[in-house]
Amino acid sequence: MQSPSHQTRRHMITAKTLRTGPRPVRGIYGPIAPLKICLAMLLTAQIGITFLIATIALTKIRRAPAFHNFMFIIWIGTFTYLLLFYTGQYEADIPRPEVCAAQAIMKHGADSAAVSALFLLSVESWRLAIREKANSKSSRSWLILTLAIPYAHFVAFATITAIFVNANPQNAYRTLNSFYCTLRNVPFGIIQGVELNALVLFAVIFQVKTGLLYWKRRKVAHQCRELRIKVLDPESCEICHVYHCSLYPVRRVSGVLDTERRHLHMVLLEGHETTAQ
Repeated sequence: MQSPSHQTRRHMITAKTLRTGPRPVRGIYGPIAPLKICLAMLLTAQIGITFLIATIALTKIRRAPAFHNFMFIIWIGTFTYLLLFYTGQYEADIPRPEVCAAQAIMKHGADSAAVSALFLLSVESWRLAIREKANSKSSRSWLILTLAIPYAHFVAFATITAIFVNANPQNAYRTLNSFYCTLRNVPFGIIQGVELNALVLFAVIFQVKTGLLYWKRRKVAHQCRELRIKVLDPESCEICHVYHCSLYPVRRVSGVLDTERRHLHMVLLEGHETTAQ
């Protein structure tokens, strides 16, 4: 039989062990607080892009159609990634199948459209820097391609995703610690990831070429001013395009490509666990 003092100490230890403070809400897909932070950042970006598009529309400054196209596509992309939030499913452990399927289809289409639009914007900025004539026949054909290719990418990848989801609704699933649904298919994910990486790489190459061309022209203009030679157009390269092309590859690399990497990692991990079982 234990002494009263020993029983008292044991009860004190038990009380301390069972004493629990407030704990963060946590679901199957990770803490809810970081999820809300990500959604708040997306909402802020969506509002900011909306005001930016409105400002561009109200100003009289002429910009390349590829730039307008790119801004519109990434604006649509914010609605795609916020679909679970708008439908009230972002805190659900398992979102409704139809909502999850719709987001997976739109996500794969929007990602491909945004990256292809980024690549075409980089090429268009380089073409503007070398001063190609805007009224040439090739420029009109290029304008059509610049506007059509991103939407063709959207339709192609969204259709393929819809086929996989229609064949098996479980192919659309919510990834771990995330606020969006994606497609569970390794070969398709690898193909899309390779294409997105290649397009971003080429976009960066054209961005560097445009930046070097701008730097050389600024250097020549500075030398001409020192020699007191009249320069008709020292600002021969539009710095706004260089700025935009240097900003958005960072966003796409840190966003879309990281999304594809995490998606492939989770699919491969689940496949390994299934094989082990």
